[in-house]
Amino acid sequence: MTSTERYNLILATVNSKYGAPMGRYSDRIEDRPTDTRVYDRKVDAYPYDKGGAYWGSAIHGIDPLRVMYTIDGTFVCFYRAWTKYVPC
Repeated sequence: MTSTERYNLILATVNSKYGAPMGRYSDRIEDRPTDTRVYDRKVDAYPYDKGGAYWGSAIHGIDPLRVMYTIDGTFVCFYRAWTKYVPC
């Protein structure tokens, strides 16, 4: 599976009878393995990811939402930061 294919699975369409869920399930960033990938998505005027989960409005107009994950899907972590490298 490619990195893009895994990312698309992570952001699969969500469905809730009460509307869009607030964010998505996330592992703790402190538990991350060494073989992770990071994908950036700018959260701007449209605060939903491609699968429909709501992430709130952006701070200062553009607020990077990052998805750190492993290709095998055993670790997925969503976070907001101005850098890909999050100190733990």
